[in-house]
Amino acid sequence: MTSQCQPNSDQFCYLTEAVQLILLGDKSNGSQTDILFNTPTFDNATLNEILLLGLQQTALFITNNPSYMPGDFNYLIQDLVRIITLLETNGSLAVTWYDLKYYIQRFITPPNVAKLLAYNFREAPKNAKTYFNDIYLKGIKTPGCRKAWSLWLDAMAQPTRNVWAIRMFDAIGKPPTNLLAANTNWLGNWQSCHKVKYSNASFQFKGRYCRAKVRADPILLAGAGPALEGFPGDPAALAAIDLGLCVPDFCENEDVAALVNHTLRLLTIHQFSNVHYADGVQCESPIDPPGSYYVTIVIITILTTIVVLATSYDCLFRSILNKPYATASTLSMQNLHTLCNFSSSREQPHGIFYKNLDAYQYQFSNRLRLHGMSYPSEAERTAVSKSRKHWYNQLVYRIHRIVIDLSAYTAILKPMSNSGAMKCLNGLRVISMGWIIFGHTYNYIGDQSYFLLTQNALDLLDFQKRFEAQLIINALYGVDTFFLISAMLITLSLMRMLKKNGMPKWYFWPMMYLERYLRLIPPYIMVFLLYIYVVPFIGQGPLWTAKDFPMKNSDCHDYWWAYFLLINNFVPNGVGTRCMGYYWYVSNDFQLFLIAPFLIVPLYYFPIIGSCILLGVLFASSCILAFNIANTYRVGQILVTLQAIWEDTYTKPYCRAAPYIIGIVLGYIFFKTENQKKKIHLHPIFHLLFWALTIVFMATSIFGNWTNHKEGGVPMTPSEYVLYFVLSRIAWPLAISWIIFSCTKGLAPLIDTILSWRGFTFFAHISYTTYLIHPMIMVYYMFAQQNLFHATDITLLYIYFGHFVFSLILGLLAHLIFERPFGVLISLLLPKRQR
Repeated sequence: MTSQCQPNSDQFCYLTEAVQLILLGDKSNGSQTDILFNTPTFDNATLNEILLLGLQQTALFITNNPSYMPGDFNYLIQDLVRIITLLETNGSLAVTWYDLKYYIQRFITPPNVAKLLAYNFREAPKNAKTYFNDIYLKGIKTPGCRKAWSLWLDAMAQPTRNVWAIRMFDAIGKPPTNLLAANTNWLGNWQSCHKVKYSNASFQFKGRYCRAKVRADPILLAGAGPALEGFPGDPAALAAIDLGLCVPDFCENEDVAALVNHTLRLLTIHQFSNVHYADGVQCESPIDPPGSYYVTIVIITILTTIVVLATSYDCLFRSILNKPYATASTLSMQNLHTLCNFSSSREQPHGIFYKNLDAYQYQFSNRLRLHGMSYPSEAERTAVSKSRKHWYNQLVYRIHRIVIDLSAYTAILKPMSNSGAMKCLNGLRVISMGWIIFGHTYNYIGDQSYFLLTQNALDLLDFQKRFEAQLIINALYGVDTFFLISAMLITLSLMRMLKKNGMPKWYFWPMMYLERYLRLIPPYIMVFLLYIYVVPFIGQGPLWTAKDFPMKNSDCHDYWWAYFLLINNFVPNGVGTRCMGYYWYVSNDFQLFLIAPFLIVPLYYFPIIGSCILLGVLFASSCILAFNIANTYRVGQILVTLQAIWEDTYTKPYCRAAPYIIGIVLGYIFFKTENQKKKIHLHPIFHLLFWALTIVFMATSIFGNWTNHKEGGVPMTPSEYVLYFVLSRIAWPLAISWIIFSCTKGLAPLIDTILSWRGFTFFAHISYTTYLIHPMIMVYYMFAQQNLFHATDITLLYIYFGHFVFSLILGLLAHLIFERPFGVLISLLLPKRQR
């Protein structure tokens, strides 16, 4: 069989040709009947020839099929000859209804028609196989793939005896419900496809899962017009069906594309859609991990081993020497000898203490929370003190302290035993981190730049129209809270140093920058390596492709240097923030830290000039932000606007400077008031006013943009939106500043009690690694799914809590394995900064 249709021919050509070839067989040579029926002139002579040919065919049919011969066959032949003679002699008008009525009533009955159709279509199964092999599989270039598909068609004729063939068909994606909500990922069944196995004496194959992206023709998108306006993402990339296919493992991407394209022709939609051979098909194939995978695994294994051994030593040390009050930092060599049971029980002291031991030196034991000492004499105290100093200078003790610092046990207990001021910051950090994860949970699932991961993607677009959805859309203010806290703490630290030692030597500043960079970069790089080189090879599923995990990972491979230098947010065209886009925060934080001394030092020595500089930077940042928003905002298309601001506004430090500047001011206020013994008192009216403003600022920042989202709402004008966007970046940090100030100065004891809850302490300590690792958990979870899920409020909330808990757990492990060992190493390598 050969096809006569062309892609640009009639839309229904392939379908009608397939029906004809399967039911009637290949008539390409043209039979005598076809020639007669296709004669341009249809007169009595032609009709006569047709009837004569019919008699011949009838006689031939009866001869070959005696069972179909009626009893009066000879009489029927004579009567038909009579009719033909009348036609030949007198023309078609001589043959009347009464001449044909008998035959019509006798032979044209449902049973006879069914028999006639069955007879004429008796070759259909054979023709179907021929059509399948010669035309449908014609585009397949791989011989093994063609043979496997031919065997599959044969097996489908006996499905009960060939379960593998049924399973292979069952694993193919099929049109689901809810298409109007963009349920366009027809994944099929990945697991079932991998159960497909065929084997005989000479040939065998397994099922191979592929995904074909059937894209709509651009002409259709152009015709859609206003219907696509306001839809986030590229319509040309998103207007496609992602079809899951189960094919023999001999088949390559080009073979699958040929099959799908021919199926589109049979469905008569080939002129409106297609599958590109280059990027339209992705078939899973085993990929050997690169050398960087093994290097990363080795590094992680070494670090983990160090932490495990250090923790084991720490626990052993504590269990032996804690008898019951002594700790390593309180023991002299003689005391160690005594407490380790090398002397009689009468000589073992109950405890050895000196004044001003903090809780960490007491090893966070309730029994060890004692201060003071009990020496028989001052001479003995002096001797013990001298012996202790000698012990501290011993190499074995220094090694001991390094090992203790590397211990996970110490790493967990040390933050919990810290009793510093501003405990409310712990609660703000944890709540802000939870808010960021909450926003990312919704954003990553509904982000069309990956592809639609839910059965109801358009319903998520409707979700943003709800009032409470603003809590998720505006989770970005959680990042501003971290900028504020970071600036405040840096300001306090530098001003206290300036007050104590004066202006430091010139090399203090590069050392400060180097130390900050080295504190940030080790866990940053380790998570980067883990995300790019390890995680792609530890997942599987219909959505998983190691070569393309995470999405746009080529940016990470091409611009790794920009990530490591913390300038990835300045790579042109946004390619430095697409692979691991959330890393923009670390880059921004370091970039703002670089300019912090130039703002803090003038503020310390020349408060008026410093204040003017801060106001100037704040004003310049607000103007740049206003300019960018004014050129990006599209009235009535808020989602498109939010995506458009990513590259030039969202990830740039000069647009993020407002909370940082306000944080510097807050740090300066704390510095000026930290030594005041007099407690701050506010008149109740002012107290109430400030809290009212705080609530208004926070509510306006979060919900002020709702009119742009709600159904039937009146969109903001460009000037209104610019004003909202700029002022909200100032209002939010002002509100958080008042909360921190009130809690620290005793003006809000209830809120301070909540935010200073002891349970927040440790999780605040690991907030950095939690932030670094939480998107990796989300992306892994989404792409490891074997079926799309229906997004509802309860489903997404349940997923959020799972993400939050796992982020804290893996954030803890990243802190222990990636952050703390390098922190200990850096503290050994870097000399103490000389002022």
